[in-house]
Amino acid sequence: RGALEGDGWTVRGLGKAGCPMVDVAVLRDGSPHTECIEHRAWVMDRLAQLQPDLIVISGTEGQANSLESGSEGAAAASEWGEGAGRTYGQLASLAPRVVVVSPMPIGADPTECVRPVGGTPDDCEERIRPLWKSIAAAEESAAAAAGVQYVDTSDWFCSNEQCPAFAGTTLIRADSVHMTPEYSDRLVPYLK
Repeated sequence: RGALEGDGWTVRGLGKAGCPMVDVAVLRDGSPHTECIEHRAWVMDRLAQLQPDLIVISGTEGQANSLESGSEGAAAASEWGEGAGRTYGQLASLAPRVVVVSPMPIGADPTECVRPVGGTPDDCEERIRPLWKSIAAAEESAAAAAGVQYVDTSDWFCSNEQCPAFAGTTLIRADSVHMTPEYSDRLVPYLK
C-alpha cells in the first residue's frame, strides 16, 4: 500500500487468507478448501466491475504444499504453473497492467529459531528452498506467456540464496511466511 497510496492510487486488497489467487484447488486441514474457488471467482467478478488500471498479485510458496491433487515437487510446480497461466491470462483481460510479485521465500520463524542465551541472528538463516525456486520459475514462465510483468523478489530477502533473519537491524520476518511491517516499509522504494 505504501508504494502506491501516496501517489494517488486507490488500493484495494481482495485476497483471502489461505487461498491462492492462482487457479489451483487446495486443501485446508486435509479437506478441499472450496471457499478459495468461490473467492477467486468473486475476485474476478469484482475486478471486472472495478476496471482497475493496475493489478498486483502475489502469494506464498507454502500454498503449493497443499494442492488438492496431492502433487509434490515438479508435478506441483507444473500444476501451479498451469493455474498461474489461467489466472494471469484472465487478469490481463481485466486491466491494462498486471504485475506478479514473487512470494517471499519461506524462512525460519524467528519466534522459534532465536535462542535466548548464546544465540545469534545466523541461527535463523535459511537457504531458498527448491519448492520456492520451482514455483517462482513456473510463475515467471506463466507471466511471460500471459504478457504480464513478473518481479523476482528473492534478492529483497536473500543474498546468494541465503535468507537471513535481519537486514541490518531490521527484523525481516514476523513468522516463516509474513514479513514485519518495518521491513515492508523498507521495500516501498522497490515497488515504485
